[in-house]
Amino acid sequence: MPLDRDHIARQVQGHLQTLREAGVEWLPAAPPLSVPPATTSTAPTSGLFVEEPVAPPASSVPPEERRQALQMLAQEVAGCCRCAELASTRTQTVFGRGGMNVDLCFVGEAPGADEDAKGQPFVGAAGQLLSKIIAACGLREDEVYICNILKCRPPGNRTPLPNEAANCRT
Repeated sequence: MPLDRDHIARQVQGHLQTLREAGVEWLPAAPPLSVPPATTSTAPTSGLFVEEPVAPPASSVPPEERRQALQMLAQEVAGCCRCAELASTRTQTVFGRGGMNVDLCFVGEAPGADEDAKGQPFVGAAGQLLSKIIAACGLREDEVYICNILKCRPPGNRTPLPNEAANCRT
């Protein structure tokens, strides 16, 4: 089945609009994919709310150093109390999982009950679906990284508030 770049671009644009409406104000910059450009594109360009990365590209940092840096950051996140309501109701923080030398990262909105219980992102029903999608793309889960915007479960699985997303970003 040929890759329909225009369709994919429209889906990404729709997803970005959904994120904006949910209060997401920032996304990390990602290197461009190494795919040849489409010959024609009707997809709109959006002034993406993306900041330039301040760290060196992941590919220039050895995987073990990245693993150690992520472990240190996960420990810092585990003690975070910026969002008093979230910190007081969580079982534990949910940081991320996946390979250290990857080009693709799946970012969810916030952990649910299963994720809060296990301390891992995407382990509930949505995670089972994501696992099937990853496999259908011909990838293994150690070839991607999976995380959430929020690292704590919002009470009642409510939508994250803009200030909570901002707190997890800083």
